Amino acid sequence: MGQEGRGRRSRYAHIAAQIDPEEGRILEPERARRYLEGYFRGSDISIYWGSVEDFVRELSHQWDRAKPA
Repeated sequence: MGQEGRGRRSRYAHIAAQIDPEEGRILEPERARRYLEGYFRGSDISIYWGSVEDFVRELSHQWDRAKPA
């Protein structure tokens, strides 16, 4: 978040994958999710908590809705 060039983040769309903190792999997965959401709050970054397949399906759906008729 503090790296050089961070000002360019608002000019371009970005997508990144974050492995969901899972039960059994992380001691407190819900706390990890809250931390990540708080860390990125105010940075114009949203986190999608779901599978890759669900994300792509939702992205495609919203993309189709945004296209001019």
